[in-house]
Amino acid sequence: MKRDAGPPSRRGRTRNVPVGALDAYAVLTLANGTTRTQELYYGSGYLSQSPRFLRVPERVTRVTVYDSRGHSRDVYRLLPSSTARYRPPQ
Repeated sequence: MKRDAGPPSRRGRTRNVPVGALDAYAVLTLANGTTRTQELYYGSGYLSQSPRFLRVPERVTRVTVYDSRGHSRDVYRLLPSSTARYRPPQ
């Protein structure tokens, strides 16, 4: 049995996806169908003025972001193909 080596953001390749100022959390869907929830923090000090990004691990197939009002939108999705190309948000 293979042991999980830690959070997905600390292993393998990642992709940075920009998130908005009012976005509160994201739901990441993995290739095997499981989902994970990731809170989106602002930071502190002068670093909180820089743009916000979510690090998306390679094995994530979809990211749905929810804002503080409960509205959702897809910001990242892989196309269902053998090449698995990135499709930007619409």
